[in-house]
Amino acid sequence: FRIIRRGAMKKLLTLLLIMTNLLVAQENGNRNGISVYKWGFYLGASGVYPHYMAITDKSIATHKNFGFSFHLGYNITEHFGFRVSPHYLLLNSFWYGSQGEEQDNHVNMGTINIDAVYNILPCELISPYIILGYGFTYFKSSNPYLGPNRDQLAIQKSFTGNQMEFGLGAEFKFWDDISVKAEANYI
Repeated sequence: FRIIRRGAMKKLLTLLLIMTNLLVAQENGNRNGISVYKWGFYLGASGVYPHYMAITDKSIATHKNFGFSFHLGYNITEHFGFRVSPHYLLLNSFWYGSQGEEQDNHVNMGTINIDAVYNILPCELISPYIILGYGFTYFKSSNPYLGPNRDQLAIQKSFTGNQMEFGLGAEFKFWDDISVKAEANYI
């Protein structure tokens, strides 16, 4: 998911609020024979469409980005849980050299995050949640923009560091043992 403007985030939150308010809670965490909440461990996999923000005004982000991640989580209570999520991302950009030639840059990025997950309405078929996380990142660039004097100070070829994560999402519980989640994260 890619969010460009604050207005889009407001629309997403409004949509999530409307969807959750349309559902009426029933007793025992069971709706039409589907168990809508379970404690314990869970596994997940996801596809990612990252939006790479260019670091300099000379580097232009492209839309040839993709990634995937895995999730190992544990729900402590019906509202609160943790998850560990390793990710791989391929980010693309390009910049123009001194002779006007296009230079492509491919960034291979690996991250691992530890996230706290708060389920707002855990016993509903559609359950919105908030993510707050911290993690470690490593990236390696194939052809970084070197700066006006080609002095390698503008962007490093490889980098390690820490990152914070904030996200909003919703879990759709249509089957007893399988659910579908959609989330937008800012890292």
